[in-house]
Amino acid sequence: MEEIIIVCGKWRFEKCRWLFVVDAKRGSRILEADDSLNYENFIGMVFEDYGLDNRVYDVELSYMFPKKIMQKLPQDTPLVYVENYRQFKTFLGQSKADMLRLCVEVKDKMDIKKTLHVEVPKAEENDEDGNDDDESRFDYCDDSDETDSGDENFSAYRMMPEEEEEEEEKPILPIKKIASTFYVSEGNANAEFVKFQLSSLDLAVRQCYESKEELETRMKILTVVQKFDFDVDKSTPELLTVKCLVDGCSWRVRATPIVDYPRFHVRQYIPNHTCSVTERSARSRQATHEILGLLYKDFVCGVGPTVFPMHVADALNK
Repeated sequence: MEEIIIVCGKWRFEKCRWLFVVDAKRGSRILEADDSLNYENFIGMVFEDYGLDNRVYDVELSYMFPKKIMQKLPQDTPLVYVENYRQFKTFLGQSKADMLRLCVEVKDKMDIKKTLHVEVPKAEENDEDGNDDDESRFDYCDDSDETDSGDENFSAYRMMPEEEEEEEEKPILPIKKIASTFYVSEGNANAEFVKFQLSSLDLAVRQCYESKEELETRMKILTVVQKFDFDVDKSTPELLTVKCLVDGCSWRVRATPIVDYPRFHVRQYIPNHTCSVTERSARSRQATHEILGLLYKDFVCGVGPTVFPMHVADALNK
């Protein structure tokens, strides 16, 4: 086991070089780690030792090159960030040859949330007949992803300027088939969300689920379709980590709340399996009536909110 010195503070660029200003209140910690320790567990140790709430704060790990390497590099060479297991393993290798400290910067997630507001200016009243077309009211708002206003789901923004000021001018949106209850955040600085249909079963980083239970249900459906099974590695109110049931396989999912608890966001997803197809298929999850009910309910659509998967499953058995 290697002893890693972590120091809390902030990086500053002064006089053409990077300087790390230590946070005297949070100070330093010494953690033990080796190549068998994965990146997610190490991040969890940092949160635990500093007493940080991952729903409120985020951390960035980084380090500077050793002095003997910096002598051959320009003074303004930036720091090295550690953001995944491969980079963490590289740092461990560097620390064996040279004494390095791992710098920890604590970021307030509330500041990130404030940058996710979207300004929607009011449309000018240019219609001579006094009738506003729901589509033309927002067509002047260009999106970076080249989608028009008809594709926007304003309920996901949690803000409707027109709706707050004039209740009688609520736009009547067409009824669309909504097959699932998770969202995918597009980009880091835009509060834009896109609903996925249930036919798109695969997971993705930044997907958001209404609760941890809904995420687990989604993964159960995924395992039935892709013919494998998963094992819950760790499950707490603030963390869900699952891996393939076959030992040594690289498939894994890690999800945590951000600022909208109890919603769970997929923070890491490794979709590729490294285990044997035969062994994986032999341990595949069998479809239960709850899963079949969800799939059939999504297929037929049009059922009311009082119809649950159990009702559909009972109807299929009759």
